[in-house]
Parts: sequence; C-alpha cells; structure tokens
Amino acid sequence: TGNVISAGIDYTLLPNTIAYDLTSSFNTSTGTFTAPTPGKYQFVLSILLVSVGLTTTRLQLFASTSTESYGIEDRNVGSLLFSGLYRSTGTTDGITMALGQTIQFKINISGLLTSAAIGGGALTTRPSCICGWRIS
Repeated sequence: TGNVISAGIDYTLLPNTIAYDLTSSFNTSTGTFTAPTPGKYQFVLSILLVSVGLTTTRLQLFASTSTESYGIEDRNVGSLLFSGLYRSTGTTDGITMALGQTIQFKINISGLLTSAAIGGGALTTRPSCICGWRIS
C-alpha cells in the first residue's frame, strides 16, 4: 500500500495483503510475524520507494525482534536515485526464533526534505513484499 514515511523515523512495514501464510503467523495491522514453531527463519524484503528526493542520504532496512536487530540494507542511496524511485531488496541471515517470538520489518530513511512513499498495490506492477520461511 502507498504508506508515507517521514525522515529519520523507524517505520514498521505494514503490508496490506497476505498472499500465502500457511500458519496464519503474520499480522498485517501490526506488521508482526510470530514464529509458529522454534527454528531458524530467513526473510526477504523487496521495497519500492517512490517520491524519494535526491537529498536522501541513508536508507536502512532491517528486521527487529525484542532482543536483536538484523541488517538487510544500509547504504547511501542519494547517488543511486533515478526519477525519485529506488528498489531495496535484501535477505536476512538465518534468524533463530523461539516458539511465539515475534519479528517486525522496518525502514529508516535519512535526508528526506519531506517524506517518501512505499510503493505497492495499485502504485506499481512490482509491489513491495515481505517473504519468509523456516529453514531448519
């Protein structure tokens, strides 16, 4: 969905649609995944930023549990912007999660003069997405 985010704020990604969730473990209203079984999980995020100004300096995309943060992307994106669009795609390492442990996926953008929007749904044919699975 076209969520608008402000500069310098850790923003929790809130997908508006779940395409597939075998265990009903993802809550779209809070952006929280709850581990249905203990194990090692891996997540992939692909976020399309729209209306991003050329003054944007740093983009941080990360996953966060109650005890740890896991970097997915951390870069200076100002020189990479084209027409105010940028796609950030990255993968976490394997994250060991206990039964019932939660994780959220967040973005923080520095250097915005106003705000940026996360593309999804009707805004693009390549929507933003969060994917994940248990690997062991």
